[in-house]
Amino acid sequence: MRDVAIMYGLAAVQEFKASAHFPSDVDLDAHHEVNGNHQDLLLSSCKEWINVQSSRLPFRYHSQLITLFGPFKHLYLSSAKFGDGVGREAVWMVMLPLFAQLQNRNYWTEAFVHVINIIAAWPLAPARYLKIVVL
Repeated sequence: MRDVAIMYGLAAVQEFKASAHFPSDVDLDAHHEVNGNHQDLLLSSCKEWINVQSSRLPFRYHSQLITLFGPFKHLYLSSAKFGDGVGREAVWMVMLPLFAQLQNRNYWTEAFVHVINIIAAWPLAPARYLKIVVL
């Protein structure tokens, strides 16, 4: 999934750059003079391009790899690597309905039990501790 997300992301960058939504050199220069970088202008323009393109169902479906699944996979792996329990819990909670919808029974039941334990079953102190420490 990581490779496909990266591939789709690179293709999306080329499509965005060729679109009418990509800022002109004049706009980029003006924004750089005011803010010292192009990040905000490029991000807002790209979001606008994605919203316009998402009216097409195939694009909306394929763009989820760069707007949802790829970033979630990256968040989960980096959370595990750097011990960010809050990030890991966020991924588990958001992905729970996706596991159920895909009928991944092992993942779905594991995620369901994990989320219920963190939210309701465990006392507050262990729940907070487990959000910080990687199991």
